[in-house]
Amino acid sequence: MTPTATLDGNTSAGEEGRFRALSRFTVRLLRGVERLPVGATGAFVFAEEKAEPRGMILVENSRICWAATPGMERRLTDILVSQSKPPLSNAVVEDVYERCRRDGTPLGAGLVARGVVTPRGLRQALLKHAGEAIAALSEALKGEGKVTPTWVSNRTRRYDAQFTFTPAEILVAVGARADEAEGIKARETLQHALEDGGAGAAFLEEGDHELPVAEVRGDTVGVEGLVELGAWGRTTLGHCASFSSSNLVAATSLSRAGVVTWTVDGIVYVALCEDRSNLSHLVSQRARGRATHS
Repeated sequence: MTPTATLDGNTSAGEEGRFRALSRFTVRLLRGVERLPVGATGAFVFAEEKAEPRGMILVENSRICWAATPGMERRLTDILVSQSKPPLSNAVVEDVYERCRRDGTPLGAGLVARGVVTPRGLRQALLKHAGEAIAALSEALKGEGKVTPTWVSNRTRRYDAQFTFTPAEILVAVGARADEAEGIKARETLQHALEDGGAGAAFLEEGDHELPVAEVRGDTVGVEGLVELGAWGRTTLGHCASFSSSNLVAATSLSRAGVVTWTVDGIVYVALCEDRSNLSHLVSQRARGRATHS
């Protein structure tokens, strides 16, 4: 395998301010994955010159299927054990882990095949693991530019697509580490609001920045789109607060049927509507919800 590309390292002054809470390095990493050619398969390998790799992000068919840094070898096991009810036996998970390592089988496939975890539970654990790993890799990039992520192409595919993730999903997984409980509640709210279609995201207000903690069909807008939605939602609600007590704002444009933003308990929601009827329904739904909360 031969290195063929590196991640774009250009970051404007405006980007640096907007991404400070999330880490502009995380956005750069995920934006780099998102900009790979359609169907790209391989890995971003993180290493200092003439040194052992500091970690990697595996990509299959332009989706992230695994990410890890040294010291995280058993982290997925920890997550699976902690999130299962009733709790899984650590020994059982470790046994499957060793079998998969010996046979060259992806751990996720082995765990599901053995009935140790459900597909849904595994996906949640893998997403959390990937978010933690990519947050750690982002921190490694801050160190005086010594660690360089390099793309290494590979045609081999071995991961089940249902256990792989879009860069937008990973972006939210990184942000949701700030408050996992709020992220779960926010996703439920978005799913209800967008049950008839559209896309959206929820953001936790952190200082002067927006931290994405939930998304629904966020891959349709991408990494940069999610960041822009958060900034737009907070700015729009802030401007309206100066002359209105409403916590719900709807807007239309030539490019979209409509955009709705609202805030509940410190979480800013932004939803993109597919058509005008969807927009009207969502505004009516949220207006009733607002009355309920008051």
